[in-house]
Amino acid sequence: MTEPLVLILDVAYALGFLLRALAILTSWIVVPSEALRDWTAGAIGLMTHAVMTRASLGLTGRPFTATGPIKFIYAAAFVAALARIVAAFDVLREPMLHISATAWVLAFGGFVSFMRRCMRGGAHDVARRLPAQGRTPGRRLVAPARRR
Repeated sequence: MTEPLVLILDVAYALGFLLRALAILTSWIVVPSEALRDWTAGAIGLMTHAVMTRASLGLTGRPFTATGPIKFIYAAAFVAALARIVAAFDVLREPMLHISATAWVLAFGGFVSFMRRCMRGGAHDVARRLPAQGRTPGRRLVAPARRR
């Protein structure tokens, strides 16, 4: 449960759920429509980043551990969601919206940078990480031919 790749999924959903519950119970503090929008932007945005990074790691044959860049992506997305939630309370609304927008740009920019490094290795990188079942050193990983 302490692995950030799994923890971020729970944190994202719980944060949005708590904000929505607060809006239902105390609609004079949090406007329900603001809470729903923040839930979808924050929770779905964080979950999307979590799923995209897990899928990228799996498809490129990398271990399912959160490296520094992945933690940065999650932190930036979390800051973006949190700043948007604070803006919903009308606390420093304008600066919080700017912080949120900047953090989203950093999160998605970080993901693009991460993906670029993941995909740069290509098939050779994946082949190095897979077990050497019947392949000779220096050869590309090629799918076996289909028999008719």
